[in-house]
Amino acid sequence: MFIAITTPQNPLRLENTLRPYKRGEKPFTPEVATQILQSTNHKKNIYDTLELIASLPKEEQAQYKDIILAAFDHREQPADNLLLGKKLAASNGFEYELNAILTHDPLLDMTDGVIYASAPHTITAYINAKETPDLAEYPKDATLYCTNSKVELSHMDLAKFAALKFKAGANVQMFNCQNFPADLDFSTCNEIDLSYTDLAAVKTLKFKAGSEVNLYGCQNPPADLDVSMCSKANLGNIDFARVNSLKFKEGAAIKLYGSQNLPADTDFSPCQKVCLFKTDLSNLKSLKFREGATVELLNCQNLPEHLDFSMCSKVDIEIKDFSAITSLKFKNRQQQENSRIQIPEDWQGNIIYTDDFPLLSRINSIFTR
Repeated sequence: MFIAITTPQNPLRLENTLRPYKRGEKPFTPEVATQILQSTNHKKNIYDTLELIASLPKEEQAQYKDIILAAFDHREQPADNLLLGKKLAASNGFEYELNAILTHDPLLDMTDGVIYASAPHTITAYINAKETPDLAEYPKDATLYCTNSKVELSHMDLAKFAALKFKAGANVQMFNCQNFPADLDFSTCNEIDLSYTDLAAVKTLKFKAGSEVNLYGCQNPPADLDVSMCSKANLGNIDFARVNSLKFKEGAAIKLYGSQNLPADTDFSPCQKVCLFKTDLSNLKSLKFREGATVELLNCQNLPEHLDFSMCSKVDIEIKDFSAITSLKFKNRQQQENSRIQIPEDWQGNIIYTDDFPLLSRINSIFTR
C-alpha cells in the first residue's frame, strides 16, 4: 500500500508528536500511524512508529498491516527499520507481501503518475504522486525515480538531484531544464526531448538503441556526446565546439538546422535521412551519404570542395555560394534536375554523372544543365 508524503513535517516535531504515545499517555491508532507516514520518511520517526506497533498486543497488530507495508513501499529504509518490519510481517503472516515490495523494482510499475525521490537515510525522502512534481518538496542529493510512462519535467532546475531514473519505454519531456546530474541515463527511454537545455554539468549522456532524441538548441553538449544508438536525432541550433566526435546509427534520420563547429570526422554515410539546413560545414572536408539515402542540403555555409549525391535516392539542394565547390556528382541528369539545384551560369566546376561509362567529367556548360 503506497502512502505518499503529502504533509511533510520536521522530524523533531514528529518526535514530539510521538512522545505521548511512546510513554503510553495516549492510545496509538492506525490513523496516527498513517499521519506519520504522510509526514515523513525519517528513519527515526519510522522506526518509532514500527516499534509502537510491535508493542501492541498480537491481536491488534493485524490492523496495521497496510501501514507496515507502506513503510517500505517506494521508500528506502535502514537495516534496523528493515529488520523490525520483517519481524512484524513474519509474526502477522504477511512476510511474502513485504518481500514482494522489497524486491520490486519501482520503475516496472504499471501504474502511471508516480514520481518519487529517495535520498540517503539521514535525509528525509519525500514522496510525491503528481505527474508534474514540485521539486521543492524533495531533499538534496536525492535520486529522482520517474515511474510514469510520460514524464513532464520541463523548465526545471534539477540541481538538487544526484541521479534521474526512468521507467522502461518512457517518453521524457525535459525542455529548457538546467543543472542536470553529471551522469544522465536515458537508456530505458523511447523518446527524449532535451531541447533548449543547458548540459554544462553533464559528463555522460546515454540513450537507448532505437530511441528518438531532440537536442535542438541545447547548450554545452558533453565532449563525449553519443547519439550513435538513436534512430532519430534533432541536432539543430547546436554549437559542437566541445564535442570530440559525432557518430550516427545505421539507418538513422538526422536533422541539423543552424548548427556549427561540427567535429571534423562527422560522417553521415550511415544515415538513411539527412537534413542539413543553414548549417556551417567548415570543419568537414567531405560529405558522404549512403546508398538510397534521402538528403536535404539547404542554404548551408562553407561546403566541401567536392559534393557527391550519386548514391542518394532523393536529394533536395539549395546552394547560395558555389565559390569553393569544384565538382558535383549525380547518378544521372534526371537526379540533378529532380534535386532542384540552381547552378550559376558562370560556375567553372565539373558535373559528373556516375551512370556514364566510362565516367566523364563534363565542364559545366549550358548543355549540362
